[in-house]
Amino acid sequence: MGYANIWSLFGSANQLLGALSLIACAVFLMHTKRQGWMLWVPMVCMLGVTFTALTLKIKSLAFALIQSTSTNTFGDGLQLVFAVLLFILGVIVAVMGIKKLVEKEDQKAVKAA
Repeated sequence: MGYANIWSLFGSANQLLGALSLIACAVFLMHTKRQGWMLWVPMVCMLGVTFTALTLKIKSLAFALIQSTSTNTFGDGLQLVFAVLLFILGVIVAVMGIKKLVEKEDQKAVKAA
C-alpha cells in the first residue's frame, strides 16, 4: 500500500470538499439575497468530475476484488468502503444543498406572484 493507491481517493475527497463549499457559498449568497449564479457552473462541473472519478474508482476496485486480481485484498476492500461512503455522503450533501437552492427560488416565485 503506497500513496499511489490512495491518491485518487484523496484527490476525490479534496475535489468533493471544493464542490460542497461552492454549494454552501451559493446557499449563503441566496439567503443573504445576493446573486450566486456564477457559482453554479463550477459547482456542477466539479460535482460531475468528482462523482465520475469516484464511480470509476469504485468500479475498478470492485472488479479487482471480484476477479481476485488484487494482491492486497484488505487494502482494496477498505478503499472500496471509503470510496462508496464518499460517494454516498457527497450525493446526500449535494442533493440537500441543490434542493435548498431550488426550493428558495420556487418560494421567491410564489411570493412575487
